[in-house]
Amino acid sequence: MTSTVKQIDTIRRTIKSAVPTVSVKSMQGYMIIHGSGSFQRFTEVEIAGLANLGYQVGLANCFVISPDDLAKLNELRAQQ
Repeated sequence: MTSTVKQIDTIRRTIKSAVPTVSVKSMQGYMIIHGSGSFQRFTEVEIAGLANLGYQVGLANCFVISPDDLAKLNELRAQQ
């Protein structure tokens, strides 16, 4: 397993443990997160959980984590 794949797996597990109802998919090094509400919007609980991880998603129905953001999430995970 490459370093990037390990990072994506670690980040996915971190997000899913903090906010188990969101959908987390990876595509070409990017991670795409969708909410579980209608039209895949984020619920209030999901917004709060993602905010605890340092992401402000607002009223969107998805957000994308770029490969550059993976390092930031790894740092957050190490602090928990």
